[in-house]
Amino acid sequence: MSKPLLILSALLALAGCNFVSPLTGKPTREVDPSLLGSWFSLADGKPLEVCRLSREEYLVLDDGAPFVCTHSDLAGASFVSCRQIRNDKDSYGKFAYVAYKMENGDLILRNLSEALKIDPDLPAPERRRLIEEAVKSGNALDSDSAHERRFKKKA
Repeated sequence: MSKPLLILSALLALAGCNFVSPLTGKPTREVDPSLLGSWFSLADGKPLEVCRLSREEYLVLDDGAPFVCTHSDLAGASFVSCRQIRNDKDSYGKFAYVAYKMENGDLILRNLSEALKIDPDLPAPERRRLIEEAVKSGNALDSDSAHERRFKKKA
């Protein structure tokens, strides 16, 4: 696979850290070195730090908010499952699913479409099946470019 297809999004505005398990049961691949490093938001300059935590895990600091992320590629789309690890009783340990892609050196993050209305309490296999169907039909991700998060790597 050349560059990752779809991505780490909202990585972390993390639209909705509300799932109790990752998108895929196990990471679908190892850390991608092109994602590692210090990034800044093209919209507001806020930092996004992506570090290797292990062979298959990233430690991500999104404007200081910590997440542990792994690749959860699904139906040809590049996703990461990001677990919130900040000390917050409402979101600690919960996951967000973020799609990402690299485009002309920019990291672009996109959240799942709110139109999917996936119940966070749905069993993991059923949740994965619904998202996979939505990816295949092209309506899994928020299509509003105003909701994309774009980052440039610091030199």
